[in-house]
Amino acid sequence: MSCPRPHNYAEFKLVGVLGMSLEDVASKSFLDAALLSAIERGQQLVSTAKLDRLASTLGLDAFALYRGREVEQGLLVLPRHAARPDFRHDDLSVLRHALDRATALLEVSALLGKKSLTRQFKPEVPGAEPARDGYHCARLVRKALNLFAEPLDDLHALLAETFDIPVVVAPLATGTLQAAAVRSSISQAVAIVLNSSFKDGPVRGTDQARLVDRVSICHELCHVLFDEPKGGTVDVMLDDAPRDGQEKPPIEQRAGAFAAEMLIPLHGLKRLLGEEGSQVDTLLRADQMVDEVRERFRTPAEIAVNHLYNHGYVAKVAAFREALIEGAKERAPSTSISNMPNTEAWRQVLLARTQQANDSSLITDGAAQALLELSAGEPLPWERDTP
Repeated sequence: MSCPRPHNYAEFKLVGVLGMSLEDVASKSFLDAALLSAIERGQQLVSTAKLDRLASTLGLDAFALYRGREVEQGLLVLPRHAARPDFRHDDLSVLRHALDRATALLEVSALLGKKSLTRQFKPEVPGAEPARDGYHCARLVRKALNLFAEPLDDLHALLAETFDIPVVVAPLATGTLQAAAVRSSISQAVAIVLNSSFKDGPVRGTDQARLVDRVSICHELCHVLFDEPKGGTVDVMLDDAPRDGQEKPPIEQRAGAFAAEMLIPLHGLKRLLGEEGSQVDTLLRADQMVDEVRERFRTPAEIAVNHLYNHGYVAKVAAFREALIEGAKERAPSTSISNMPNTEAWRQVLLARTQQANDSSLITDGAAQALLELSAGEPLPWERDTP
């Protein structure tokens, strides 16, 4: 089976990086130098087997070589921290693996002509009112999704299908790190990692943990869509919780407001509760409003109460807000979300799109195996059920 003519095979840019000449590559891959030269010029088709040998010599997967993928020289890592600015570099391997998944998802989507929503948004520096900026950014995203008032169901599937962003749940050595987003400065691929070993959160697998994950996903989505990129090979920006009475940085205030508005849109509140500004000051009625919002939009107690407070649905008295939060924490949500989040949604999207590209002869079996992280010669998933 032959591959279509490659885009440029990266014009063997990696050869120079590895200190290898064309002859070196030919010798190590047991391929003819003249053939490699023709491939380099885009004038020669090549079999899957030869492509795999060439990719192995250059330390790439076959699909990376076929698409002309460059070495990832720059990563923008945006961890959301819960305590102090420490980041275990052991966790970079987890973030890089998540980024590889994002790159594969982005590449196969590009082959199929699917446009990611991610590139529709431009980074912006928060203004004097970062919370208001966060509301505005969330409404821009909801407008692009054509979802103005509806609750967001499976965020894992939503991000994979519309943004080409995989949400990966994995243990991180940095126990105080709740979630992180990683973005390639080359391909602009983005992945979000939720720390399954987060020390200060609710027990993994419970409804409360799933509710918190929804907030974390939206929080990180704001970072990757609207934060200004940093330069350098690997940039780590730690989002510290405020200490000693200090306010959160503007980007954190914006991300927090973004998450609240993404999960509980003002248009949705108006449909559910009427116009904002009612300033309800009776605990019984306010508790009922909080429970209605939590059940409708599936959020933790703090997010629901604070959003109602900020939009003037409940009395603007700090002590009243604290009482509402404490009361809501004692009442479990009436609706379980245990079967809603699909943590492997990105894999299902990648599998479906890879099969579509393979069936359309846009990629070879070898390239499909590389995309799906399968060994050479391993049956493709959609072939295993074939009689």
